[in-house]
Amino acid sequence: ARYYTPAVFLVALLAALGWTVVTSRMEYTGGALAAEFSARTVQESWEDASDIDRFLQAYKSGVHSRLPQVAGGHTTAMFNAEGLLEVRTVERRAALGTLIAQLPEIEWMEHAALGATMIGWITPTDLIDAASSPSASSLKRRRG
Repeated sequence: ARYYTPAVFLVALLAALGWTVVTSRMEYTGGALAAEFSARTVQESWEDASDIDRFLQAYKSGVHSRLPQVAGGHTTAMFNAEGLLEVRTVERRAALGTLIAQLPEIEWMEHAALGATMIGWITPTDLIDAASSPSASSLKRRRG
């Protein structure tokens, strides 16, 4: 997996601005990322948190390009017959970005924080490479 992907940059920026991503959809088409996030802010008013000029300046500066440290938690992952990877983990700060950073190349991903559980549904770009990659293998084995 490549740590510095556009999706990781966006999620790191959202975390730095104090936003909690509740749901997301991401798709890579022709090498470009299309993403939609539903988020809530916990550190400031919505008006301050959603200042587009501040957001664009922070994104372009690259200052907030690293994810915060993620706390440990139980995690499970499995591939189904259609090649969809499902990951379930304890919802916590930086869990989504850390998951994205560990994945092989993806075509599509959707995630939802449902109470105390974060669930990610992922379609890797190359299912055979993804199923045999070290990242996918460690995801299959890792718990906690």
